[in-house]
Amino acid sequence: MKLRIQGNSIRLRVTQPELATLLAEGHIAETTRLGALPGSTLTYSLACAHCDEIEVQYSAGEIAVMLPWPVARHWAEESEVSIRASLNVGGPTLAVLIEKDFACLHGTEEENAGTFPNPKMPD
Repeated sequence: MKLRIQGNSIRLRVTQPELATLLAEGHIAETTRLGALPGSTLTYSLACAHCDEIEVQYSAGEIAVMLPWPVARHWAEESEVSIRASLNVGGPTLAVLIEKDFACLHGTEEENAGTFPNPKMPD
């Protein structure tokens, strides 16, 4: 899973195996070490939850994006590329984008491992 943060927006890109794990286990996560000291990590996760709409939770060093189960299942089973939400977080709106990770047109086999087929890929 890839995370992009820019301004007041976050974007998660999910590969095919990660999406399968999300549906089977209800949760996927990645952790990035940002320093040598204990606790110097950032964990970001995507989870299916019994909620009515997309939620983002933050606690020390962890960003958790919560998807309603029906939304996650529909996204996985259909040809939809992304899920979007605009969340009121008590200031500027937080834009959330969750996407299927497509193969890069000029990426290596290693870089494209597990990605969804790119619809722009020549036959």
